[in-house]
Amino acid sequence: MLDEHLKLLSLLSEAKAKVMLFSYPNDLYNSLQWNTFDTKTNTMNNVNAKKQNLNGSISRIERCYYNYDPPLSAKIQDLS
Repeated sequence: MLDEHLKLLSLLSEAKAKVMLFSYPNDLYNSLQWNTFDTKTNTMNNVNAKKQNLNGSISRIERCYYNYDPPLSAKIQDLS
C-alpha cells in the first residue's frame, strides 16, 4: 500500500493542475508542503468506535492538502 501512496505523491508533486487531496494527517503527505486545512469528521464503520460511543461513531481529523492559493474571498476554517 505504501508503494501506491509514494507513486501518487510523485505524480502530485509534478502536477501542473490544481489538486486537492483529503487524508488523515500524515508525514508522507505533509512532505508535499502544500496549503492545508483540517476538518473534523465522524467515522461510522469502526468496530472500536462502537465500543467508545453509543451511536458507533468516533471523531477524527481529516486534512485537506491543496497546491494552489485559495481565492481571497474563500473562507476556510483551520482547526489546527
